[in-house]
Amino acid sequence: MTQSKFSLRELRAEDAPAFWNLRLQGLQEEVDAFTSSYEESRQRPQADVEESLQPTENSFVLGLFAENKLVGMAGFRRGNESYKVRHKGLIWGVYVRPEHRGLGLAKRLLLAAIEKSRSLGGIELVQLGVNAANLPVKKLYESVGFKSWGCEKHALKLADHYVDEERMMLFV
Repeated sequence: MTQSKFSLRELRAEDAPAFWNLRLQGLQEEVDAFTSSYEESRQRPQADVEESLQPTENSFVLGLFAENKLVGMAGFRRGNESYKVRHKGLIWGVYVRPEHRGLGLAKRLLLAAIEKSRSLGGIELVQLGVNAANLPVKKLYESVGFKSWGCEKHALKLADHYVDEERMMLFV
């Protein structure tokens, strides 16, 4: 399947069930990749999920579809409402279903999220975090211009190990 067979758009409240299924799948399959846990997240009320998908001047979630099925996502939120840090934003929750990987879809989502973040007004810097040991994902982020600026040791504590999180940034 080529990239042209996929459509990308902002998610809305009516996409909540598909979004939430995809999000929970990612949290289950990629335990080391996300700050949120499957166990805690699956308790989230549907109304909260719907509300989180309402685009605002400070946030949005993009979805990538194949034949009307959500196969990838990336979220963005302004880091803080405070005047002094309103120029920064955070990309979060980047995930593509395993059967759709290797087609450049995560890169397409990232580029679209970066471009959309520019339209929010005042965003100058986009940040994200990545498992420091996940070299393919780090290379993906570097391929769109992100640069590493530090590493938080033991950022995540799982049952049997810790995950270090590399912090990356991109001036937009």
